[in-house]
Amino acid sequence: MADIAKLFKGQIDHVFASPPGAPLPDSPLPEVAFIGRSNVGKSSLINALISQKKLARTSKTPGATKNIHFYNLMDTLMIVDLPGYGYAKMSKTESAEIAQHVVNFLANRPQLKVVCVLVDSRHGFKDSDKEMVRQLAEFGLPSIIVMTKSDKLKEKQLKPVARHVAADMEMLTGPLHEALFTSSEKGFGMEKLRQLVYDATLGMTNEITN
Repeated sequence: MADIAKLFKGQIDHVFASPPGAPLPDSPLPEVAFIGRSNVGKSSLINALISQKKLARTSKTPGATKNIHFYNLMDTLMIVDLPGYGYAKMSKTESAEIAQHVVNFLANRPQLKVVCVLVDSRHGFKDSDKEMVRQLAEFGLPSIIVMTKSDKLKEKQLKPVARHVAADMEMLTGPLHEALFTSSEKGFGMEKLRQLVYDATLGMTNEITN
């Protein structure tokens, strides 16, 4: 656990932003990507995960992330912030271009080890979330279901949400190990998420730069 704590509180740099249609960066580092519906709290969660406040840009306007952003964490792990989906006010042409850029990344990135699919705890799976999970399964990519904004619900409300998500995942890809409830604002769930990301990307190598 000491190595994991060291990693996620280490030096991190924004190294590349790839707009739709642009090439993706070459990198030997294993990658974890984060994706979810617009306004799911993705940037806030990434910032909480890496113990930063403003590295990943947050915005009150859904759909603000239109590029694929790459963050180098201690020359050990690449964190990838993918554009959100389901933003209705974006033009169909622009939305299609961004969606294709994301698909190209997901389908052609051998160093991508796992994708964290963020789902708003207050709303559960939407059709667009289900489609994303299906797509990841088709590409052979493992996914971690991360429930965001869990502090907005009372504890007794979380179990029904977990049951519904588990039922949806059972139909989509098979049994779900767990739905990880998190809060970027309160910080809970972050330690477990760090562990899951570490296990999926670096667990076999145990290589963290000093």
